Amino acid sequence: MNATIWTLVDRNADACENAKTSRCRCHCNGALHGKRHSAEWRDQTAREIEVAHGQQRAHELAQLALGLEGKRDDDDSGEPGVE
Repeated sequence: MNATIWTLVDRNADACENAKTSRCRCHCNGALHGKRHSAEWRDQTAREIEVAHGQQRAHELAQLALGLEGKRDDDDSGEPGVE
């Protein structure tokens, strides 16, 4: 697991638990605002973020590879190599 993601989830969960305002920027979207975030919740959240990040990164790398071949799937023209 990426230690940076774990650290961010942990820090945001702690801030959410101890928040004095009604604004929540934690992954719980306010569901646990001011309440304890369990170790299981923190672990699952970090894993979900890590998976999503990995999928996004894999998509970006695939787009880069296709772009190098002139075959990106997000080209407007629909024709390989045509801008």
